[in-house]
Amino acid sequence: MLLDYFFWCVCSFLVTLLLSYILLKYVTISQFLDSPDNERKLHGVTVPRYGGIAFSFSILLGIIGLFKFDSQYFWVYISFILVITLGILDDLFRLSWRIKMLVQLITGSIVFSAIKDIIPEIQFFSFSFTLPLIPMFVLFLLWFVGMMNSVNLVDGMDGLAGGMVFITFMGLAYLGWFFSNSIFLCFCLVVICSLYAFLIFNAKPAKFFMGDTGSLFLGLLLAISPILFYFTNGAYISLDITPFLMFFSYFIFDTLRVFYYRAKKKKNPLVPDRQHFHHLILDKLGSYNATLFYIYLLMGLFILVGILMLKLQLTIGFGVAYLLIMILFIISTRFIKSILDIFGMIRKWLRSILIQVNSKQFSFSHLTFKINFFIYILSHFLLFYMMFHNSKLIIALTVGTLVAFLMQYFFQRSNLGTILYLGVHFLLLFFLSKELVDIGFNLVFVLLIFKYLILLSLVLMMIRYMVSYSTFYLMRFWKNSDMLIIICLFISFLYVLIFSNQIGLISSIWLELLLVFLFFRSSFLTLKLKY
Repeated sequence: MLLDYFFWCVCSFLVTLLLSYILLKYVTISQFLDSPDNERKLHGVTVPRYGGIAFSFSILLGIIGLFKFDSQYFWVYISFILVITLGILDDLFRLSWRIKMLVQLITGSIVFSAIKDIIPEIQFFSFSFTLPLIPMFVLFLLWFVGMMNSVNLVDGMDGLAGGMVFITFMGLAYLGWFFSNSIFLCFCLVVICSLYAFLIFNAKPAKFFMGDTGSLFLGLLLAISPILFYFTNGAYISLDITPFLMFFSYFIFDTLRVFYYRAKKKKNPLVPDRQHFHHLILDKLGSYNATLFYIYLLMGLFILVGILMLKLQLTIGFGVAYLLIMILFIISTRFIKSILDIFGMIRKWLRSILIQVNSKQFSFSHLTFKINFFIYILSHFLLFYMMFHNSKLIIALTVGTLVAFLMQYFFQRSNLGTILYLGVHFLLLFFLSKELVDIGFNLVFVLLIFKYLILLSLVLMMIRYMVSYSTFYLMRFWKNSDMLIIICLFISFLYVLIFSNQIGLISSIWLELLLVFLFFRSSFLTLKLKY
């Protein structure tokens, strides 16, 4: 079963890459093109908006593989197909909002009909409640339609919506692991793998946008994720929506804030404007990358707070404080201005160190690096947090990762040190997966020493690169996908630092990942590879 999960995660990543390549190379339908025809659009050239087709079909394939056409998940398959079809037709023909709303309500009704007799109780912080059928139906449709459209509303910059959902599903994946829900965990990993492949093409300047197909589909994933979690975890008699609300906070409260602003100004809430928080940050700072960084950071903080809430079992007092802050975010322009001023001060302080990013052209060597490092992260995630005891699987992961980095070795010989590091690292993982008496303490100790010596050498090389090429390094380091990796690793490392009861290999793994990542990026940049 674990091999099946791993297969569908990798498959979703590769299928998204393949479909993206096919769409970019062969699809030239004019209706799929997005022209910069109003002030809200930040791109200066016509860009195709079919990127969502690639990851939507990829995730659909992965979900079918995970659930194996189980009849209890028929509502998942039907809702996916309806929303993908709606999105494609909307991207082609620009459907009216009435048609889109009707299809969303029908889809929500189908989902509700499948769950209405299964979820007996809803929990929010310390409160548990049940509702009669009709009020529950109305509340569910508000949730469903709101979440489906929330991603579309924040999809205003290259890499923004995809990156935000990527970070959100990192938090949801942790939720699956925390509650030992392996199916939900793998569902999240399928989404993460597919989105990361999409973000390779969606980084500024974007090769394509996700379009309404992608934004509506991602909104659907957010809307049904609490239900899927409940469906795949039979040990609970109530649905606790608290962690989901924490993880989805930005989507929910930015949407509510914009609707409140438009209603206050007596404008149509459905008519788009430039009052979304990412627009305000961009107008304040004037930097695409700074805007992405702050949005990603806020998303990461919401995820971290949600995780802390699970671990520390925070009381209703925390919930009240959280809701008060969010209400200020929605209704207080002064509160928003204070946040923007803080962001401006931070950027002013960093500006003396960092030079504004100039995103460069995508190339195959950059894609190879992203694929390799993602495989590295995925392998560690699976090995450490699902606690594999299958030696064949560990061997397969080891060989696959080494092959990936050997591929990169043929592009750049400077990565030989990294290949040695990974070889020893995964060899150690293989040995530690067995009884220590089988190999002896001395061998483990030698491998640990050798591994950390190699890691130290990589860090020293990275420092040399940064000192020798400081201006060049700082100018070309940050891309949205780089920020995603570093923020996810940093948050994960903070969590391990706070809560891990183990010292050594497991407690240091995220810091090692961050160091190896920085080494890769610095070596790629100083060798002046085009990307």
